[in-house]
Amino acid sequence: IDVSKRANVSKRSERIVKSALLDAVFSTHRACYIELIELMHPRSSPTARDTDALLPVSSPTPSLPTSPHASAQLSPKKPRKLGGVRVTTFQLVPSAAGGYADATDQVDKIFRTHVEGVPAPRGLIDIHRLTDSATGECFVYSLWDSFESCAQAADYREWYYAGQAKLAPLVRYGRFTSARYEACDLRETDGDVPFGPCTRVTQLRSCGSPDDAAALDAALLTQVVKLPGFCGGQRLRGHGDAEGETIVLTHWATAGTLHSASATQAAILASCAEARQEMPDDAPLRAVDVEMETREFDNLLSHGRFFATSGLCGIPAGSSRAATFQLACISLGVGIFVMPGVFASCGIVIGLGLVIGWAVAADFAMQAALWVADRAVSCTAYEHVLQTAFGSRGRTAALIAFAIACFTANAAHMQFIAQTFVALNGSGGGFLGTLVGEDRTSAQQALAMVLAGSAALPFCFGRTLSELRHVSLLVVVFCVLTSAVVCVKLLMKIEDEAEAPYNTVAVANITAAEFTDQVPIAAFGYSIIAELFAVRAEMSNPVELGACVHKAVAIVVAIYIFVGVIGGLAYEVPGANVLENFQDDTLMNVLKLGLVVVVTLLYPLINFPTVTALDALFSAPPSHGRRKVLSVLGLAGVIALDNLMPHVSLVFGLAGSLGLGLAAFCMPTAAFLALSWGKVGRVRYFAGVVVFLAGAAMTVGSTARIIYTAA
Repeated sequence: IDVSKRANVSKRSERIVKSALLDAVFSTHRACYIELIELMHPRSSPTARDTDALLPVSSPTPSLPTSPHASAQLSPKKPRKLGGVRVTTFQLVPSAAGGYADATDQVDKIFRTHVEGVPAPRGLIDIHRLTDSATGECFVYSLWDSFESCAQAADYREWYYAGQAKLAPLVRYGRFTSARYEACDLRETDGDVPFGPCTRVTQLRSCGSPDDAAALDAALLTQVVKLPGFCGGQRLRGHGDAEGETIVLTHWATAGTLHSASATQAAILASCAEARQEMPDDAPLRAVDVEMETREFDNLLSHGRFFATSGLCGIPAGSSRAATFQLACISLGVGIFVMPGVFASCGIVIGLGLVIGWAVAADFAMQAALWVADRAVSCTAYEHVLQTAFGSRGRTAALIAFAIACFTANAAHMQFIAQTFVALNGSGGGFLGTLVGEDRTSAQQALAMVLAGSAALPFCFGRTLSELRHVSLLVVVFCVLTSAVVCVKLLMKIEDEAEAPYNTVAVANITAAEFTDQVPIAAFGYSIIAELFAVRAEMSNPVELGACVHKAVAIVVAIYIFVGVIGGLAYEVPGANVLENFQDDTLMNVLKLGLVVVVTLLYPLINFPTVTALDALFSAPPSHGRRKVLSVLGLAGVIALDNLMPHVSLVFGLAGSLGLGLAAFCMPTAAFLALSWGKVGRVRYFAGVVVFLAGAAMTVGSTARIIYTAA
């Protein structure tokens, strides 16, 4: 395989070699078969520490047919026929630098202009451009209302051939390959055909009948359609020159969910091969000698609406600027407004030390996680880092720590929502006071949590979060806007008030217990690692991610320090949340109400990885029903925790100490220390020890202090 890659042999020859190797090796040794799968499909292979492990990293081995006739039970109940599909493939010409990014951008512009400017042929339902910027391979996938309309597509010369003529200068040898297929949906749905911004294309070429190929197709996808982030899929059966070929398209909400499902699909393939060996010769699956090729594409949907492939604010998606922007957005939330309390309690010097120190520690931990990921066979998620270092136990510990981090973050946000909403209702509590009593503040806050949770819970039951894909950006915009307004008002207060500025001492007279309380609050904001691997999966050049982490952390530190210092100088006691000081300001009340709304919508976004991590701990296949139950239990747990810890500073501190202390500091550095001995310099290794010990001290010491205070 290695020689064939270096020699750049044709894909057909490479597929023949792969097929022969798989057939030969599988009959002799199962573990070697899995190693070959990992070599041939490094982007979609399971990460396994033990050589005899066939389990995918995020789900157990899928169920397979146990009898010759069981394959009929695997297909969807009644796949909906969609009509005809024409698939046109071509290979882009690389740029002088050797990449395909420029050519891909030009194809997108031509594709958009042509589709929007030329009247669509009769019978056309949708058209998509699928592209892989790494290999330059492109698919144009058009869906028609009938197979007859698909067959007549070439008759529309202004649409069909004119479009190819525009693309020809960008296509290698100007060569286009086109084939027709009959399509049906993989899910029993009504209305529009479901698609998504990221698509996996799997081509199966068999010597059996089309029904046999469909049976194997169903065996591969029975588990995939249940995974988080799955938007939809289509099964295409070839006609004419494509006779005997089946193409499976699965569409995913994000690149991260697409990659997380790759391991499951690879394990299903291996298990299907094992099941086929054990079946009699007349079994349907036994009759299919499958040659399988899988690729992953970005999907640009046209003839309707476009998926956002150009990024936000003009930043190209997948670029280093987009990655920096995404990583910085993760940490810029309501944690900004608790920073003034840290500087007021500790003094300017100690406050700067805490904020900058945890920033350096968080940056190092993320670089350590990337170091491990770059040396693993396939590392596409946070838990894979720990699995690479410590096997299945490491994966389990990582999933638990990740779930705790997300759970405590949701608890902190829910506490912020409750206290802010109760304060907005005035001294008597407004309608909350009417329902539970004007002098019962804790009961009013509990009722506010129930109302906010009830509003957010329906969004937690969706299979994907496409409806809320812009909420995190909205939260950042609202928080930054509110921070800007707060800073202006704080500067005006410092200018106008005779006693101000306050807290100008470099080092405040603070006890060890009070210092222990402030340490995790300063660390709360550095939650970038929660989305580190999702951003890595979307980058066109993942090697640049380390530099993006540096830039994102620097942006977050600058904003935290500015708001924290200004808030500490403006108020002698800023409180746990600096927004509490603006009770009678109309503009600030409007902004606080907006924060309540967007942070409520943020709850399902954080709940989604929480229940996904918990669901992955079960030995059974992923279950959407089980995630619904976990969502309900999680909301009940959040409300219970917030009522046990009624002060927002305690909950934010717990999210920083117990949540991020483990997930963001201890575990990534532990994996790094376990694998890097003798492979990195002594200074770097010693820095890893320091970060690990600091995270462990905060996790144990601050968590114990917070629990003691709450009790």
